Amino acid sequence: MPEDNVQETPEKSESPQAPQAPQAAPAPPKKKGLSGGAIIILVIGVIAVVAGTFYAAEIKHIWILQPWNKSAPMAVIEAATQALQSRDKEALQSVGPGLVVIDQDGVITAVKPGPQAQRDLPVESLSPSGSASEAVLRYDYRPVKGFLNAYLPTEDGSWVRMTLRREKGVWQVTALAAEPVLPTE
Repeated sequence: MPEDNVQETPEKSESPQAPQAPQAAPAPPKKKGLSGGAIIILVIGVIAVVAGTFYAAEIKHIWILQPWNKSAPMAVIEAATQALQSRDKEALQSVGPGLVVIDQDGVITAVKPGPQAQRDLPVESLSPSGSASEAVLRYDYRPVKGFLNAYLPTEDGSWVRMTLRREKGVWQVTALAAEPVLPTE
């Protein structure tokens, strides 16, 4: 007699199954933030900005003075040297318009060494013995200054210091002084 309420369950296949690989863990969530390379670039950028602002004045004066181009200041030094040797007031004031020159009938007798100097220097102590090619050049890039000192030997063994600045693209002698010895750097 057949049984009416019996349900047949399908038989499971007895076929061998391949072992299932364990499921991979889900990928970790992406980190939020900067990568290591971006942090290094950021640090280098901050260092460059800080160094650039700290040395901005020196960089500016190096750019203005252009120590790699000595032809323009050497021409001014040569013109000033010739003006001092020939005691020509007009020639000296053309390369040093700010210099106070004491003259007698257009012939230089003394020069006020700088704008705030108390005494005048006789032109004999400021007359170089040679030409501009013998000058010892020393650039000063410190903030607020930016100038070139040219030291020229005199006949008595002392030195004439010419201070030059580049203003609006033109080199000018801004001060003259007599130095007993060549200063060390």
